[in-house]
Amino acid sequence: MKNLLKACVLTVAMLVLMCGAAGATDFNAQGSALIPKISHYLSQSFTSRDTEFYFTNITGSAVQCKLTVFDHNGNDVSSLCSVYTGGSSQTEVSRGTGSFELPAYSTRYIVFGAINNTITSIYGYGIIKWTSNDPNLSKALIGTCGEIAINNGQPF
Repeated sequence: MKNLLKACVLTVAMLVLMCGAAGATDFNAQGSALIPKISHYLSQSFTSRDTEFYFTNITGSAVQCKLTVFDHNGNDVSSLCSVYTGGSSQTEVSRGTGSFELPAYSTRYIVFGAINNTITSIYGYGIIKWTSNDPNLSKALIGTCGEIAINNGQPF
């Protein structure tokens, strides 16, 4: 009986450690900001309204970014994000994850909307997080959602 109890306690301890380790593999953000009022609408007549974001890295180091969008029920709908860079032609650099690298002093344009013309309405909010190989960075991004400055225009 005593050995059975020890085995149960050991098993529970191992499960707790494994769950903690699984959480540790999540995006380890150095900075983040909440984004209110995100929406997407696509009607049967293909009239649409998408939310557009611009994020700029204001540092001399590349940062990894993760934009997570939540719908009106709290579901992660980041799969509807496409990330672009400019140049002689607009180039898609990421699709369907909300994750992207942002090189030093660079800007990326993100569209939250119908990737495959699914007729739907989504209203929610988002969180933008960033991390870098430079542990000394405390603020790296500025951004907008539509015409609204994220974090009141202050770096985060």
